[in-house]
This record gives sequence, C-alpha cells and structure tokens, in this order.
Amino acid sequence: MKIYKKCTNICIKCLSECEASLTFSLQESKKDNQLDCINLLLDCIDICSITIRYLLYNSRFIRDICYKCAIICNNCAKVCAKSSNKHYQSCVEICHKCAKKCKKIASFSLNQLA
Repeated sequence: MKIYKKCTNICIKCLSECEASLTFSLQESKKDNQLDCINLLLDCIDICSITIRYLLYNSRFIRDICYKCAIICNNCAKVCAKSSNKHYQSCVEICHKCAKKCKKIASFSLNQLA
C-alpha cells in the first residue's frame, strides 16, 4: 500500500534523526532535561524500528503499533523542543511528521487497510 511506503520512509528518517540526536546528547554535558530527552530518543528509535518492520510485512497489528509510534514520537518532539540547542530542531520536525503519518494509519478502519 502506498501509505505504508510513505510511513515506512518517514519512520526511517525519524529513526535516523533520533540516532543522530542521541549521539549528540551523549556527547553533550548532562543537564536536567537531558536524561528525559535521551530516554525518549531511545524509545523513539525502538518504536520506529518496530513500526518499520510491521509495515514491511503487513502485520495485523499495524494500527496498534502506529498508534503507539505516534504517541512516542509526539512526546519525543515535545521534550526535545525544550532544549535550547538548535541541533534538536530537525529531530522535533521529523518526529512530528512521523507521528502525523502514523496517526493517519492508526485511524484507518480495518477495511481501508485490507
């Protein structure tokens, strides 16, 4: 399905950007919100990876995993947006895009996904 391919591609970009932001976070000095950001980046990396796999093999749980992916990506964007460092801006943007695509799939009826 075309929407799966678009969602898969945006999840791949999100995973990649979160990994880059995580690397940056680990090299930066530790700050109060840094731990929250690191934990959410790890969550986002994991959920995007799982979502990609589910989309690629057309799992029956696509709607469920996309719903969770949207929640985690939105939370990751929210926490990373609190950072004063501009490095996180691209991560915030791609997390929002990923959440939007995943939310769209999660809202589909089962008949639309068949």
